[in-house]
Amino acid sequence: MKVWLPILVLLVGMGIAYGISLTEPETEEEEKVETSPIVQTISPAAQTHTIEVTGHGLVTPSRELSVHPELLGKVIGQHPSLVAGGYIPKGQLLLSLNPVDYKLAVDQQQALVAQAELEQEVEAARKKVAEREWQLMGKREGSSSSLANREAYERSAAARLSSAKSNVELAKLQLDRTKIYAPFNAMVQFENVEVGQVVFPQSVVAKLVGTDSYWVVADVPIHKLHHVTLPKEGGPPASRVTVEQSSGESIQSFEGRVVRLLTHVEPRARMAQLVIEVLDPLGLKSDSTGLPLFLGASVRVRIEGTKFPNAIGIPKVALRAQDEVWLLTDDNKLGKKKVRPLYADPNTVIIAADLEPNARIITSDLGVPVKDMELRSDEEPDVSVSQAVEESTKP
Repeated sequence: MKVWLPILVLLVGMGIAYGISLTEPETEEEEKVETSPIVQTISPAAQTHTIEVTGHGLVTPSRELSVHPELLGKVIGQHPSLVAGGYIPKGQLLLSLNPVDYKLAVDQQQALVAQAELEQEVEAARKKVAEREWQLMGKREGSSSSLANREAYERSAAARLSSAKSNVELAKLQLDRTKIYAPFNAMVQFENVEVGQVVFPQSVVAKLVGTDSYWVVADVPIHKLHHVTLPKEGGPPASRVTVEQSSGESIQSFEGRVVRLLTHVEPRARMAQLVIEVLDPLGLKSDSTGLPLFLGASVRVRIEGTKFPNAIGIPKVALRAQDEVWLLTDDNKLGKKKVRPLYADPNTVIIAADLEPNARIITSDLGVPVKDMELRSDEEPDVSVSQAVEESTKP
């Protein structure tokens, strides 16, 4: 009995294990689903692309004038806007100096002219008397010493008259200089004069800057200058420029044009320097309510450069080795096309529009790109995966 008991327990255990194995549900092997790589695509349209050359510059006056009186005198009047920040139109009277002394000088010189004219008339009469006496003496030919002296006196009187007339013009010029006028539409940067003040030719009474235009001296990379159109007689118009002035969170934009290229480079960054003209920078001729363009401000410039008609702009990552782009064909396969790059910057490449209309350019990267490999756009659903999910949820 002791011998058979262990054998009986073993047989019972084996039977129970066999029964459990018969009742355990069978596991179905899942079918392996193969999916195509998902890629991102773009379909840019062909259009005219304009290269934009950017840089930074400093606003400077295009016209600047330090006002010096040409005479010594007392100020008896000045323009009411001759104060810092005041606007004075062209031709307006800036300063008036006391003209009394200079008017008297004109009168004095005119009196000298009258005296010189009288002396010339007297000498002319004396000459005629000498000629008459010579004829009465019966001398028809030759000349006497007295007649020669009269001719010399007449020339001397004519010279004195000419000198006197010149002195009158000089005295009138000095009188005119007692009034100082604005030579152009100007804004007063500073003034240092008051009515009753005595000014000297060496003194600076005011400093004016022109308001019709400002200049922006902008630094741009030398290798991008060939994209900028400089003004040239008989040539195309110079490149247009947008000047952006930042003031806190807002940006004011001003339109300008390139007027010339300076012949020296910026000493620190070794960049080329362009002079850009901005017309009406203070908005005096328009209804603008924004801030003006400030002198001395550091601004950003966006220069309209070369135009590429019928071209396509793509991200730089979409241009592959050997100037190729990857295309997603109509049957969702990988295609390759060699293109002609026209321009490249750090983020974008402009290529000639040699592709089919609505071509889908792949911007994603592929580990091993093989031509005609199956692909799928990220805008299309994965049909194989969705079917597999549906089948696995069926009872």
